[in-house]
Amino acid sequence: MNRYSVMHALLLVCCASSAHAFTTSGASGPDVNTGYTIRGGATSITQSTDTATITPGNSVACPGDNDSYLRRFDLDGEFSIVDDFNVTDFDFGVESAAGPGGAQDIVINLYSIANADAFVYANLTLVGTATVSIADGAAFMQNVAVTGTVNGTTDDLVVEVFSNDFTDGATFFIGSNPNGQTAPSYLRSAVCGATEPTDTASIGFAGMQIIMVVNGNVSGGGTPLAPARELPVSSLWALLLLALGLVFIGRRTFARK
Repeated sequence: MNRYSVMHALLLVCCASSAHAFTTSGASGPDVNTGYTIRGGATSITQSTDTATITPGNSVACPGDNDSYLRRFDLDGEFSIVDDFNVTDFDFGVESAAGPGGAQDIVINLYSIANADAFVYANLTLVGTATVSIADGAAFMQNVAVTGTVNGTTDDLVVEVFSNDFTDGATFFIGSNPNGQTAPSYLRSAVCGATEPTDTASIGFAGMQIIMVVNGNVSGGGTPLAPARELPVSSLWALLLLALGLVFIGRRTFARK
């Protein structure tokens, strides 16, 4: 192979690698406080320490592929939900979005996965899906109505935000910040090498902690009551003697009157 061929091959490899590398939005500036607060009156679960702050230029996407952003919620272990968790809607952060015509569709998928199963798509069971139209903008929280039920004792809940940005000619970067989380954030984009849900920290983006809040209700009222315990016989006798004593005192008091 001559020098030109070698240089040409190296150039192709270099360009291919660049084209398939995760990139940021290029945005900069101070953190943005969206003013978002987790609303009351429902069971809301999140792994984000700070759900109100979006950091510009903090999230990444694959410029040559569509992107999936995911979280896996350990319902019983992390949130003490042992009954059915019925999802009613979902909030997530948007760092930036720009679509042809001023909007783009984002798909929200809810999955169940057995507690002990590896986090791969083959182990996910779809339990709910919804599509929301996202208007162009930056640094905001988006709500979408989506329903699905997962049993907290046997399964974890997985939520996926799927962006068809590459296919649609749009750009989308999910909202995140580096302010703390109780479990990993995951990203999937096959062209950029993440063929399965991949911890963002493991590919060099530890500060990309995705903002997600799942809202719903728990069948049966949530955490079960502690099982009733039988009183020992000695305690029953003590209660009986106490009751008889109170009756005796009451009769003497009444007789004196």
